[in-house]
Amino acid sequence: QSLNEEYLLKIKDAKEKGFNGACEVDGGINDITILKAKEKGATRFVSTSFLFSSENPQLAFQNLTEK
Repeated sequence: QSLNEEYLLKIKDAKEKGFNGACEVDGGINDITILKAKEKGATRFVSTSFLFSSENPQLAFQNLTEK
């Protein structure tokens, strides 16, 4: 599943309108797209495919949490 950047714009819009709850992105999250999602205001990330398709899921997870 790829990241739908349209949803990131919706998150950004909600944050600009004062929404301060958690915003989750489910789909397309990897070590690159997580930065885009965070920049737009997302606070929770589902990255199952990225982690379990990695040769080393633990290292991939650590990489994401350091972003």
